[in-house]
This record gives sequence, C-alpha cells and structure tokens, in this order.
Amino acid sequence: MLMDSVLLLGRDPNFAWALQKILGEWGMRLEHVYTLSEARLRMERFSYGAYLLDGLKPEEIEAFERAKGPGGKVVVFDVEPAAAPMNAIFLLKGVPLPSMVSSLRETLHVDPQENH
Repeated sequence: MLMDSVLLLGRDPNFAWALQKILGEWGMRLEHVYTLSEARLRMERFSYGAYLLDGLKPEEIEAFERAKGPGGKVVVFDVEPAAAPMNAIFLLKGVPLPSMVSSLRETLHVDPQENH
C-alpha cells in the first residue's frame, strides 16, 4: 500500500461512514470534512496520500485543487464524469458497491492479498 492517510471532502455522512469502514479494513485512516475551509485547515497541518472529493460542484473542485498544492492523488466521486478535472481520477458513485470498492482499491494501490 502506498498511502495510509486519506482526506474526504464531502457532505454525505453515510458515504463517509462506508468509506471509513472500507479504508479501515485496508489499514488506512480516513479524515472526513464537510467544507473546503475545513479541508484547507487540515491540509495546512497534515499531508495525505489521497484526497477523495464527493459530490462537489466543478468550481468547488477547482478551488480545492488550488488549495491542495502538489502531491496526493485526487479522486472525484460523482454521478457525472464531467465534474472531474483532467488531473483527477473519476469514480462513478451509485454503481454497485463491489464495483466501486474494486475501482477504489485499484486507484489507491491496495493489495487485495494484504491482511490487516
């Protein structure tokens, strides 16, 4: 595994809970924030291997990209791929959960054979 700390910016607490369970099983720690200003504060104090953006508007994603700076993968979860900027990885939200989990595992380079 290449990273162990992930920041989620999104407004859906149920999705955050599910991601926290999934990432926890992979030995990763998820921090969830609801607003861009909360994300900025966290990014000033901590570094993350990946940033998950859930259901943000395109202008919110652009503002996040500017605030983030270099480093860390950006993964955008949405129902429309048009929301993801060119340098972000897009994962479709709303597909069957096993498919989404498999795509996320591949994106974050988690070895499915690893035991945690």
